[in-house]
Amino acid sequence: MAISLGNRAKMSTSTTGTGTITLGSASTGYQTFANAGITNGQTVRYAIEDGSNFEIGSGTYTASGTTLTRSVTESSNSDNAISLSGTANVFVTATVADIFINDGASALTTTGLITSGTLDVNGASQFDGAVSVGVDDTGHDVKFFGDAASAYMLWDASADDLKLVGAAGLTVAGDIDIDGTSNLDVVDIDGAVDMASTLLVTGVLTTTATQVATGGITSGSNIVSDTDSTDDLGTTGVRWANLFVDAITATDQITATGFTGTLDGILGSGAAAAATVTTLDTSGAVNLNLVTDSTSSTSGALIIDGGVGIAKKLFVGTDLDVDGTTNLDAVDIDGAVNMATTALVTGVLTTTAATVFNGGFASNADSLVGTDKKIKFRDAAIYINSSADGQLDIVADTEIQIAATTIDINGAINASGEIIAASLDISGNADIDGTLETDGLTVGGVAAKVAGKESIWIPAAAMYPSTTNPCSDLTQVETTALRPDLKVLDFAAAADDFAQFAIAFPKSWNEGTVTYQPFWTVTGTNTGTVVWQLGGIAVSSDDTINTAFGTLVATTALAHSGTSNDLMVSAESGAVTIAGSPAANDLCFFQINNDASASGQTGAVRLLGVKLFFTTDAANDA
Repeated sequence: MAISLGNRAKMSTSTTGTGTITLGSASTGYQTFANAGITNGQTVRYAIEDGSNFEIGSGTYTASGTTLTRSVTESSNSDNAISLSGTANVFVTATVADIFINDGASALTTTGLITSGTLDVNGASQFDGAVSVGVDDTGHDVKFFGDAASAYMLWDASADDLKLVGAAGLTVAGDIDIDGTSNLDVVDIDGAVDMASTLLVTGVLTTTATQVATGGITSGSNIVSDTDSTDDLGTTGVRWANLFVDAITATDQITATGFTGTLDGILGSGAAAAATVTTLDTSGAVNLNLVTDSTSSTSGALIIDGGVGIAKKLFVGTDLDVDGTTNLDAVDIDGAVNMATTALVTGVLTTTAATVFNGGFASNADSLVGTDKKIKFRDAAIYINSSADGQLDIVADTEIQIAATTIDINGAINASGEIIAASLDISGNADIDGTLETDGLTVGGVAAKVAGKESIWIPAAAMYPSTTNPCSDLTQVETTALRPDLKVLDFAAAADDFAQFAIAFPKSWNEGTVTYQPFWTVTGTNTGTVVWQLGGIAVSSDDTINTAFGTLVATTALAHSGTSNDLMVSAESGAVTIAGSPAANDLCFFQINNDASASGQTGAVRLLGVKLFFTTDAANDA
């Protein structure tokens, strides 16, 4: 059974005995059950204070009669219902049974679901079975915090993305398979990178470890060492197979093991000797001892005017400066990729983590955001996306501000909420096919009447005593000479006396329920509480007037001050449903009475009139 709670809900009751409670008015400083959010049919945990007696239990709230059933769990009457005196107070509260506290002495076990609230586990947790968050097609955000401030891993359910935020990093012992495009500012890769397509680096590609190109290396420019006379092509144990060049210019010795081919010159074993090699075919290593860095295509230990074909791995000990295009079938980068110029990706670049553009993002072509994916700003609550085909959503958790001299909207504006403007100046015609709701409307400098709640005053002089159980006849009472005289109907304190009146509502009436507010005083200095009741019936043309009134609706009891000729105004009643299915041009009859059984008045009550509230759905009766 679901128990409902409400803040500061406390009401008086004049009910006596052990039966169902009829709730009265809210206690001072508190609110009614309805104002606290308790709705019809909800079960609430209640407590009753009646002098030194108390009762705690659960009951079902009924809004129409403002009643509360009683199911006792604890009381001062041996845990049975206490007999109410008529002056008790009833309030909504939580009990120990509604609050669960786990002190860590035992395990928390549940066979159902924790469907709301927050589960805060301060100690270690072990899940021996599968853990699922959400269900298929309906997920939830999952966040794992690190020790560093603002560092966490987030599964963003709304974006279907796994995000590493702040100082959070990703360490993968196994493989990463990325089917889409990756856009990375800095890449630090400890293992291999397997690329099935092309890697284009338009800036400098710098590697700090051995580079392995199993598909060969094709260079559109020079291959230059970063340090003069220190780096080798191959080693004693691992040699190049064949070197195909148009010419070789050496500043030092060329040593070849198993050399075959034709040399147009002879290389000396000490000082450099000029040599032009038409064909150099060696099964051993070619060792170039010159340690000068290459700064251009015409400097360095090895200068090649043509291309270089390499069947095995190429190891570059320091920086690799490629002025032209590098076409790689696969790239394995263990460290960062630092590009001083443009990186051109002709295929799809897919990233699995957030892509950060510290220098901004500029696009020379259309950018396509997949299906319902979002472009986010600051946090997940501010974004642009397309939630459905043909629809663009701009979402912010507080405000969307458009700063422009002119905003040109060629289509319709559909606003589900308010349009707030300091002023709205329409130079042309305004065609509104639906409803225009406004707090005020001025036409030609004159405020226009709008539909909404209206009231009408029905004085006692417009009423008449009922034939059966009548109140007194209309009486004129003088307070003091040349001061206000009163036209009143007197209602006895100990009997249910009735008066009646009739009204034809304006055509603009929405033919719905009404409310009312009695204005009254008492004879002499009588004290006590007064409860009024009102019921109505609508009669259409050619219908019988001999029809029963609708259900009487009572006002909240109001205590008289005990001062002679004091004006008392009861609180506005709840909704009064007029019987007879009201329609346009109906004549509505009403009867009103002082509910003697609910009142505690010691003398006659004098009715001065009734303010009747109704709702219009048109600005006038046209």
